[in-house]
Amino acid sequence: MIWRQLQLLGYRADFAADGADALDRWRRGSYALLLTDLHMPRLDGYALCDQIRAEEAQAGRTRMTVIALTANAIKGEALHARDIGMDDYLTKPLTLSALQQTLAHWLPSPSPSLAGPMPTFGPHALPVFDAEALRAFVGDDAAAIRELLDEYERAAQTIAAGIRRDIAAQRPDGVAHGAHRLKSSSRAVGAFALGEVCHRMETAARQGNVAALGALGEEFDDVFARLSMAIRS
Repeated sequence: MIWRQLQLLGYRADFAADGADALDRWRRGSYALLLTDLHMPRLDGYALCDQIRAEEAQAGRTRMTVIALTANAIKGEALHARDIGMDDYLTKPLTLSALQQTLAHWLPSPSPSLAGPMPTFGPHALPVFDAEALRAFVGDDAAAIRELLDEYERAAQTIAAGIRRDIAAQRPDGVAHGAHRLKSSSRAVGAFALGEVCHRMETAARQGNVAALGALGEEFDDVFARLSMAIRS
């Protein structure tokens, strides 16, 4: 599932069979970030990170961002991961929103070409929902499509609520942040109309155009409601 989430967010990734394989790939390749399970055969995530940090220091290599990924939410494990040199910590089951937010913090924006091209439509003809955009990544696996759409909708509801609060409170910085997050994930799943509204909302917010955000907020609510109906059908 994680590789599908990375594809949807527009990131290229290699996958290793275990910690020893990951260490070998790191030694031979050039990577911007490592997402690693903490508990793996042959070499666990702690030992993997420790070995990478040691070799970086010895060879003068650029420090690579390492993010721990585990299903074990034991209190204190995140602190232990940071103590041995990891930069961040994510807990499974991993939501698309949490993964996107973390990667956006540590990496530059992914190439738009990897996340899927925006189709060419007239300015008022963008589809509310185009299922083919998602099928391009996961094929006709109905269960995978439903799981990703459910995850997207849950995350979108949370982000949308924050956008509405920030519009009401006239906080353009908050609106810009929320609209940027929702824009990328919406386009990835084929919610092109909402992605476009978020793009215009982000632009207005970054320009400090509070007056425009009121009208955009109404358009946002209309498109969001129609999107929810389209996804559920």
